[in-house]
Amino acid sequence: MTRAALPNPVVIGTPKCGTTALHYYLGLHPQTSMSRPKELNFFQAEPDKSALGPDEQDMVGRERSTWSRGVDWYASHFDPTAPVRGESSPSYVAPWYRGVAERLAAVLPEARLLICVRDPVERAISHLHMRTAAGERREPADALVDPASGYVALGRYSRCSSPSWPASRRSDCSWWTSTSSFTGGARPCAPSSRSPGSTTRSGPR
Repeated sequence: MTRAALPNPVVIGTPKCGTTALHYYLGLHPQTSMSRPKELNFFQAEPDKSALGPDEQDMVGRERSTWSRGVDWYASHFDPTAPVRGESSPSYVAPWYRGVAERLAAVLPEARLLICVRDPVERAISHLHMRTAAGERREPADALVDPASGYVALGRYSRCSSPSWPASRRSDCSWWTSTSSFTGGARPCAPSSRSPGSTTRSGPR
């Protein structure tokens, strides 16, 4: 395995903010090769379920970590001849997965990190709709208002600038915000707090 086979951009979040669309559109460029499958979940650690309320314990573990398969396995998903190689695992920013930033910094010290965001309320409602369709039964008012709710936690985008992310990683973040031209009315939204050196772009959800 060589460093040339590893990704140079990684979409690290956020769920229900357009990571699938961004992954697809990036892959259309002739000099870009995006991973298949989209979500490799390589840098996840074991989930810390204490970071969630009792009604959201089943939000974790759906995206199985592949860290134990090793870097060679991870590199096998990328075309080493492509100038730009990427993957998209939106759960990397989930607060219940500890140690993701440290693993990213160790394996991909020069990679650019892309974060998709949208209005936090719209994101939470969309996520709740998806989970309800999958069989979850929780009162919307409880899920969307409870400060301990995982739906609320995933909309706190400023945590990507928190001390839990090494400074070398925080300065490598680019924010991708949703636009109404692709979403039928969703407003462009930027995180309330960004690290120095980060950039913001607009695009589809």
